[in-house]
Amino acid sequence: DNHTVYRLWKDGAPGQEYFLVENRQRTGYDANLPGGGLLVWHIDDAIANNTNEAHYRVALEQADGARQLENNTNRGDSGDPYPGSSDNRAFTNTSTPNSKSYGGVSTCVSITAISDPGPVMSAQVQVRCAVTRPKALKDRQKETLEKPRDKRIEKLQIDKGWGEKRPEKPQIDKAVAYDK
Repeated sequence: DNHTVYRLWKDGAPGQEYFLVENRQRTGYDANLPGGGLLVWHIDDAIANNTNEAHYRVALEQADGARQLENNTNRGDSGDPYPGSSDNRAFTNTSTPNSKSYGGVSTCVSITAISDPGPVMSAQVQVRCAVTRPKALKDRQKETLEKPRDKRIEKLQIDKGWGEKRPEKPQIDKAVAYDK
């Protein structure tokens, strides 16, 4: 029972918009969840409440992309956690749902190769932006350079879910939180 939640900062820098990633399984307090797996929460602390359906303060990025929570179709289903019933193993700038900011801009957050649900899950996690610059003005060729971020997380291992009792607020392990 590690109860670890990872924070992935937008653009790799601390700010008001970020993602939280946690492993939740159908055990203990969570025994009645519709499905287990990684939950990806999109957080924007600049928003006062959760009443604007286009821009929530706290939103679950549903792996199936169906937005059923926002549309009041259900209160959650087995398609919401990753990989879920839709077998979605990626959360990137181009996936559905995607990791773009509420402004529609890339956050440089990427979670791929998400494992099957279980007490221990793994995934490839990156917070890295690609920058395209002209190589030379005369030939107008371009090369892509990766802009590394400090404390880049390459692989994520999350232990069991919350166990018997879930805390009011997610507990952030500050030693592994993605801070500069």
